[in-house]
Amino acid sequence: MILKTEFIQRMEPYLDFVQSLETIAEGAWTSPLAEGKWRVCDVISHMMLWDRRFMEMTIEPIALGTPLTYKSTDFHAFNRSAAVYASQVSKDQLLGEALRVREQILAYLRDIPEAKYAESFLDGDGHPFTLPAYVEDFAEHDHHHSEQIRQLLNL
Repeated sequence: MILKTEFIQRMEPYLDFVQSLETIAEGAWTSPLAEGKWRVCDVISHMMLWDRRFMEMTIEPIALGTPLTYKSTDFHAFNRSAAVYASQVSKDQLLGEALRVREQILAYLRDIPEAKYAESFLDGDGHPFTLPAYVEDFAEHDHHHSEQIRQLLNL
């Protein structure tokens, strides 16, 4: 069984990655990953908003012992709204939000008793949810998008 500390270690590198973007130029921040693709700021908005959604609807309820409220969503519409949000806030604000939300997730994960990591919970749709599956999915998601940005910016 994967220990709680291993879960946390899988989520922490994203903080350093986000901090590394604080010094990039505005032109790089608004550069698309490739022709017809999201901009760097859109990707960070996408990641922050998914982090916030999962934190509020799954991680926080597990930590507080309340029912999970996460329900399936239209991923395409959610992701489009992330790109819109990226256009409405400053780089500093978005990076700050990305850091705060991930730090909140990590704080909740640290507070959740070790035994709860192996438990299965039901989400708002009645589907099973486990912390190991969450962390695995989001660690891969972090890696995928951070590598796209690193390659574009030669970080």
